[in-house]
Amino acid sequence: MNKEYAENFDEVTYEPKNYELVSRAISGQSVGYFIGAIIGGPLIDKYEKWCDVTIAICLDFAAIAIFAAPYATNINILWALLAVAASFEGVVNIIGQRVLIQLWDKKAIGPLHLLHFGFGMGSVLAPQIANPFLAVLAPSLENVTSTVMPNVSLVQNVLVTSIQNTSPFPRTNSTNKNTSTTVEYLTESKIETAYLIVAIILSSVSIVYYFYQFCSRHIMLTPEKQVDAKESNFRKVVRLVDPATCTDGDRWYGIQIFIVLFLCFFNIGGGDALYGKFIRSYSKDKHNFSGDDASLINTVYWISFAVGRFIGIFTGRFIPIRIFLPVEVSGALVTGILLEILAHENDLALWILTIMMGLCVGPIFPSGLGWDNAHLEVTGVAITFIVIGMALGAM
Repeated sequence: MNKEYAENFDEVTYEPKNYELVSRAISGQSVGYFIGAIIGGPLIDKYEKWCDVTIAICLDFAAIAIFAAPYATNINILWALLAVAASFEGVVNIIGQRVLIQLWDKKAIGPLHLLHFGFGMGSVLAPQIANPFLAVLAPSLENVTSTVMPNVSLVQNVLVTSIQNTSPFPRTNSTNKNTSTTVEYLTESKIETAYLIVAIILSSVSIVYYFYQFCSRHIMLTPEKQVDAKESNFRKVVRLVDPATCTDGDRWYGIQIFIVLFLCFFNIGGGDALYGKFIRSYSKDKHNFSGDDASLINTVYWISFAVGRFIGIFTGRFIPIRIFLPVEVSGALVTGILLEILAHENDLALWILTIMMGLCVGPIFPSGLGWDNAHLEVTGVAITFIVIGMALGAM
């Protein structure tokens, strides 16, 4: 095993030891998403008749990167694999939303929430797929004593050593820069299997899009437009990215809308990435949650996230988006303030406010796209601008 990797990940559980370095590796997702966003928008605007096969190819390459991720031998390789997977995910995201908005037009609020409800459900199911393949700590005196002793770290070595010669379970050395202890596990991590399952699911879904492209009746997303045959390539590129294209020629209005969207989704991306990726680690490190409880609160967040989007499928049909979106944003703001005030040491407050955060944050992204769709023609480049804002915020 690579020395750098061994210093930052447990050899048996694959859990991180150095969260700062691991967070840098995870940032590869945001970089990849940024790249995918830049590519995806112009791609769908230029070659929209190939949208289905593009989605299929991206799913297959993302599956390969995901399958390879647990075999990364150092942080840099892991960063690169996560970036590759996220770049293809970014392309799929933009093309999928562009297709849906063009099909449903001004009635796309509900379908957008349904589309993004799938993201929430995937975030709920992914930990459940991984959980059976994680390392299981053997029952030990340390585990029993830790429930009644206020400072387990002072006696950890003594407790573990005292059962070394009597336990029937296999022993595995787990070390870091400050300590060297012998920890016992019933089973070692087989997380590679979980990544394989996810990769197979992705590849299976791609088959559907190959079928749509080559075996199903194809509908153009937008009517063919007459283009000056003498128009230069530079002029075509400018027209492709010009905000006036989305606002019937009103360039200044388009610029204003794009700035508002960028700032909004920049904040959404940062908040979503911060809470969704680190609530498990935060609950373990700051609230001393057990591994199971930390996984549970992470799952509860994503369930709430998905429920918020599911509710949006129905409320989006009856509540105007100009009201619905400010309510969601205000709810997330108030919840964040309450977390800062109440949840530093109060476990119950952390649980309750985590649920509230998921309910408020979940539907903001599809609602924001619906607001976007109400104010301009949503092209692939427009969605690219939104996704770039989210990717930069998540960095």
